[in-house]
Amino acid sequence: MKFVKNFNNNAALVESSDNVEWVVIGNGIGFGYHVGDIIDDAKIDRRFKAEEDSDTMKLVSGFDAQVLEVASALVDVVEPLINVKFDDVQFLVLVDHLQYSLKKNSDEMFLNDQSVHWEIKKLFPVEFNAAEAGIQKIESEFNLSVQKNELILLTYHLINVKEGGHAVQDSMKMSELISGIINIIQLDTGIILDEKTFNYSRFVSHLRYLFIRHFNNTEIDRAELDPELLAMMISRYPQVYKTVEKIVHYIRERANWDLQADEQVYLVLHIWRVTHRQEEN
Repeated sequence: MKFVKNFNNNAALVESSDNVEWVVIGNGIGFGYHVGDIIDDAKIDRRFKAEEDSDTMKLVSGFDAQVLEVASALVDVVEPLINVKFDDVQFLVLVDHLQYSLKKNSDEMFLNDQSVHWEIKKLFPVEFNAAEAGIQKIESEFNLSVQKNELILLTYHLINVKEGGHAVQDSMKMSELISGIINIIQLDTGIILDEKTFNYSRFVSHLRYLFIRHFNNTEIDRAELDPELLAMMISRYPQVYKTVEKIVHYIRERANWDLQADEQVYLVLHIWRVTHRQEEN
């Protein structure tokens, strides 16, 4: 790679041997080089194919050098904790977010509610703990003070990365819906669900994938449900099905979405399992 120009100390435009231009990101990769100098590939953390006036070039050229360094350090911490790899777009989205969040002077009040903090920690513990570790890393290594609400926002970003990159707004909506469903179950059954149990984790995972499919408009192949199966479930678990009916109404009102009969059957089974087995314990 030959150096063409720098955007800042940690971002540069380079040209490969086949005359293709790339935007590259790496610690110190834009500092001390002259046009035509050979760039050490080992210094490149991220690369994006550059096109004249492309959105990527405009975006990267506006990034602060320290923000790029912070983002790279943050990704290094969280990737192994959530067992995923940031793709280029996800990385740029994170940098763009950090560029704003590290410079703003006040918290966004809608995320300062402690109930939101508690719900996200309970529903998405892996992503929450990874976000917490990442923030501790950048605060200690870069001597930065991170806003309190950033922990929740970063958790939402990690949920996006882990679940395929849907919008942050969808993640926020998903957590709201899951929390609402759990509240319906607890009020209906009089049981406080234990989030430390395997059945609880499996139930929340089922709800996550249910909403992710919906938000991503992903249909799964499903055989037509035998009407007798749902009738059998209603007959066998009448109280649980009444709870499911309330959940169906809740989702319809909050997400404008009608759950299919097979999805209702799965909900009956999950809710019976997460409540019945907890009572047994």
